[in-house]
Order: sequence, then C-alpha cells, then structure tokens
Amino acid sequence: MSSIFRDELSLSWNTDDEVGVPEIDSEHRGIINAFNTFNEVIKNGFDNGHVSRVFDILSDYSCSHFKNEEAVMERYSYPDIDAHRSEHHSFIGKLECLKARFDDGTDVRDDLYLFFRDWLLIHISTSDRRLGAFIRSPIPQ
Repeated sequence: MSSIFRDELSLSWNTDDEVGVPEIDSEHRGIINAFNTFNEVIKNGFDNGHVSRVFDILSDYSCSHFKNEEAVMERYSYPDIDAHRSEHHSFIGKLECLKARFDDGTDVRDDLYLFFRDWLLIHISTSDRRLGAFIRSPIPQ
C-alpha cells in the first residue's frame, strides 16, 4: 500500500473555499467528498475493483461539475470562458491518462492523489474564485 495516504491528507471544506456561487460551491464540496472517499479506499487497502469504482466516481463527478460550471459561465457571458474551459479539458485528459495507466496495472494512487489534490486546491482558489468574483460583481453602467 502507498505510504502517501494518511488521515491528515484528507481535504476539508470551509467557507474560505467558497467562490460565492452556491451551485458551484455545492459541487466543489461533492468533489472533495468523492476525493476523500478515494483516499479512504486507498488507506484501508481495498482491492483494485474498489479503487476503479472510486476512480470512475471522481471522473464522472468532475465531468458533470465541469459541464455545469461551463453552463454558468455561458449564462453570465464570462469573458475568460475559453481559458477556464481549457483547464477543464486539460484536467480530464490527465485523469484519463491516469485511468489508462491504472487499467494497465500501474499503481497510480500517489500520482492520482497528488494530481487531484493539487488541481482542486489551485483551480478552486484561482480560476473558480475569479469566476465567482465576476458573477458577483456589479454590472457596469
């Protein structure tokens, strides 16, 4: 079992993490919960079948969230939608690559953990916060 997965490496959500758009914040909490489920599965030594199912949950939830977030960006005519959407596509590509390596028998648990954790922390605190600030800003007269 990988040594990187320990209790203190679970992510938690607090109000400082909110981007100020309730539907996006709710989905971010869900993604973090799915991520922590993955961490628990790894920590507790479940078999690859369990890991594969959690991997699929992370992927499905992320894709669904990106679709919803991009719909919000379109609804508000977000000017940085192309760059933000590109970040989403890059994330999905990396996740698919990790899943393919996992399916081929490579132990990608550490790579997936670090990738997902870092991406969540960076993407939410930068790109999603900018989106939230844009949505909450007053309309120029």
